[in-house]
Amino acid sequence: MMMLDLESRYVLIVKKILSEHVPGKIVWAYGSRTKGCAHAGSDLDLVVIDPQGDLLAGV
Repeated sequence: MMMLDLESRYVLIVKKILSEHVPGKIVWAYGSRTKGCAHAGSDLDLVVIDPQGDLLAGV
């Protein structure tokens, strides 16, 4: 599992939200919080992938 530059309490909150809103989906984190160069105001970049290939959001 990838380590995130994020306090464990926030990781738990993110996991709870994802399990409630996108169950069964693959979630990847990217950006500064995965590279170890985040600062206090950095966001958490996520991509959600449906393993069945269904469109999750239109752009």
